[in-house]
Amino acid sequence: MIFNWLKEKFSSPVNAPKAVEKYYEEWTERYLEVGGDVIQAVRTTHIEDLLDYFMHESDLQPGDYILDAGCGVAGPAIHFAKQLPLKIEGITISQKQVDIANQKIRLAGLNDAITITKGDYHYLENHYSVNTFDKVLFLESLGHAAAPAQTLRSAFKVLKPGGYLYIKDFYTKESDDPAEQKKIHDVVANINRLYTYNTLDLHLMISTLRRTGYDIIFIKKPEYQDDTTTRAAFEARFNINIFGTYEAFAPSDWLEIKCRKPE
Repeated sequence: MIFNWLKEKFSSPVNAPKAVEKYYEEWTERYLEVGGDVIQAVRTTHIEDLLDYFMHESDLQPGDYILDAGCGVAGPAIHFAKQLPLKIEGITISQKQVDIANQKIRLAGLNDAITITKGDYHYLENHYSVNTFDKVLFLESLGHAAAPAQTLRSAFKVLKPGGYLYIKDFYTKESDDPAEQKKIHDVVANINRLYTYNTLDLHLMISTLRRTGYDIIFIKKPEYQDDTTTRAAFEARFNINIFGTYEAFAPSDWLEIKCRKPE
């Protein structure tokens, strides 16, 4: 009964995979025009610093077999493979992203290191063998899931025993003040609508991770300085207003979560 309630609450039909696919078929090139090959909102001034940070936090090691779930155009994967001898799989729902990623991988000479698949990350076991990956990464991509709980359970299946899950994403803030909470929810609803997103609920995230069987290693704020220049330029260029009539404020907490699949 409780699990069915959790499954129902931790899902969003608004963000069905087809809707996310359509969004990125239309918007990928716009993201690349403004922010380059890494499609992420909370970032550092020099994008290489952000990608190096991810490598450190997720503890990428030479020889690791990595899955980048929601890989975009493979910007992070290419950076990782240039730094370490890794085998990387990337999966995205967008054929446009697959095509662009494959072109960039060829130009980088990394065809032997990186493979990109078009598919739905809610069902990773349909694309990869169970107990396969040393690391599964969701780099600002889990929030596009229609059913994050299903996606996390699927990631658990394809992780090796002893493997690690690393997530960077954002979570709706909470307030005891009803007016403040309404403002938060209004702006989060705008984010979800304008970005085809499903801003995550931290309580449900923790419950899902624990119920699935993950050991939680840490939950923390990213330890780098967010440079908002790219995000502001993107929203100004394409006339995106998430705040409506409200003054600008932070409606969500950006967090990174690392978990381990027990051996």
